[in-house]
Amino acid sequence: MAAKFQPWYLSLLLSVSPCALKEMQKGGEGLDKRLMKIAEDAGVPTLSLEPFTTVFNLFARDPLEEQIALLTLGVLPDRVSENATATLKAQYFEEEHMASMEVSRVATRPMVDLPPAEFDALFDDFMDLLVRQRNENWITPIEAAEGDVIVVAAGALHLGGTHGVLNLLFQRGYTLSRQPF
Repeated sequence: MAAKFQPWYLSLLLSVSPCALKEMQKGGEGLDKRLMKIAEDAGVPTLSLEPFTTVFNLFARDPLEEQIALLTLGVLPDRVSENATATLKAQYFEEEHMASMEVSRVATRPMVDLPPAEFDALFDDFMDLLVRQRNENWITPIEAAEGDVIVVAAGALHLGGTHGVLNLLFQRGYTLSRQPF
């Protein structure tokens, strides 16, 4: 079955830790579905900041050779994978989500046969494409949303930092209200 997948997709599947798989198998709804349900119940309209295929297209644009080379990043020993998942969850709930990317950088650098400076450049380019450029693209649909009060739900990695959605909106003069975490 795996031979039918593009390497980038197989890499994503392989990178799910056993403990995360157990959670998924319990059949709980993800955060996206929960938020959409809350909005629906409250009569609040929802819209997407980008087509659902955006991330798929970003991953698929790399040459097959690069996708295959990156497969090794998705195949971590269970102990390492579960520790990484636990660290990611802890950083998320401690509201240190930007730190998780540095942990990821440090943890994956030795797994790729590249000089550290070249690896860091590729990692930064990937983050620029996956996060910064998308954040900037999201400002247009956010500004086009109707109403004086809107809710924007985005993954934690998109929120913080100089190029985070929160800072981009603040720079445009928006008033942001932090809600309890």
